[in-house]
Amino acid sequence: MVIFGASGDLTKRKLLPALANLANEGLLSPQFAIIGFSFDSMTTDAFREQLTAEMKEFAPSSLQAICWKWFAERIYYVQGDFTDATAYQRLKNSNRRSRKSP
Repeated sequence: MVIFGASGDLTKRKLLPALANLANEGLLSPQFAIIGFSFDSMTTDAFREQLTAEMKEFAPSSLQAICWKWFAERIYYVQGDFTDATAYQRLKNSNRRSRKSP
């Protein structure tokens, strides 16, 4: 799943809590992965840390430690501008890498 504008409010308040609930219920495929695409400059690790902190604030009941670890390992980040063709190439390449995830 690609989330465009992934560093925004909708992601932390609605999308990630909903997806975490699905993960807690065992309703996501083992091959499930999220690629966040946004303008903010950060690494995948920084994005995962940010989402972990935000989930504690916006969805504390959805945050089961073991499930979140599984879920967070499947989250990736690609920095880019929506008008930049090379950013979409990086996104395409990250999709290939995420398919090899744990």
